[in-house]
Amino acid sequence: MSAHDGRISPLPPHSSEESSERSFNAVTNVSDAKVASSAPTANSNDGTATPKAEESTHLAHGSWWHTHYIFPHIISKPLFVLYIVTGLIIAIYALCYLHATWDPMSHLPNVPVAICNDDVGYQALGDYDPPSQAVAKALTNGGTPVGQSITSGLLNTPALRNRLAWNDLSGQKLTHEDIISLVDHGDYWGVVYIPANFSDNFLTNLRLNVSGTGAPRAAVPLSAEYIFDQGRSLTVSNYVSGVVTASMSALSQQFGMKLLNATESNPNIVKPVFYMSPFSLASGKRHAVLTFGANLVTYIVLLLMWLGAMLSVTGERQGLFPYRNGKETHP
Repeated sequence: MSAHDGRISPLPPHSSEESSERSFNAVTNVSDAKVASSAPTANSNDGTATPKAEESTHLAHGSWWHTHYIFPHIISKPLFVLYIVTGLIIAIYALCYLHATWDPMSHLPNVPVAICNDDVGYQALGDYDPPSQAVAKALTNGGTPVGQSITSGLLNTPALRNRLAWNDLSGQKLTHEDIISLVDHGDYWGVVYIPANFSDNFLTNLRLNVSGTGAPRAAVPLSAEYIFDQGRSLTVSNYVSGVVTASMSALSQQFGMKLLNATESNPNIVKPVFYMSPFSLASGKRHAVLTFGANLVTYIVLLLMWLGAMLSVTGERQGLFPYRNGKETHP
């Protein structure tokens, strides 16, 4: 029926079927759109799927996570490169610095040191009366210089020689200044120098009568000198000096025991204190380190300042500090 006469006209053929099909297609399109929106999109470059940017809202500027935590700021490729480079620098520095102090005693047998014996023997023996000369020869194995006995004891005793790489400079006619020059130029870490009057000084420590006076001479301390360069390396020089001092002390005690046995029948010829420590080792320190503590502290402070400045600049450039002057900033 028509609208004009009040009658209802019948529907066109298949109109209900077309309406149902249109409704089904609309629902299908909506479902496909939801699936497509939830599925990852393909990357046109490498074909890999990447999540939609709308889902990463917790790292967005102004979010609570972005405002209150620094971790999202430090997780970036430039910072990872910085971390790796900084770690390598620290590792190389630690390796170079710690290697010098790692088990130093095992490397001491490779450290070159030397002994130079300039002792010319008993030049003043003729100044004593004949009985005193006979006693001196008996105590010195027929006139063997004391410097020669010390040098032989050091180089021919494996327990002492193998602790360092000892070299014998005796007989090369080196002066005291030549020894200092060898140490300053780094040829040796240290040199034990026995002076030319070493044996004559030994005679003054015996109660021997001088011809014409009938009285002994004034005792002169029997001393060798250890010349070393402390400024070359404080750590190495301390270790080497300790070994040299201990070796010379052992030789001194050994010499005192031999002297005690040789004078058993006439102990008054030697002062008792001389038996305990016949000779000593004087320190010939070169380029002394006087302000090691202050220099070390200054170096550490400057290193920490450099690290702090580097981290501060990096943090500012990469946005590690989200607030500046009370206002939030973004990288």
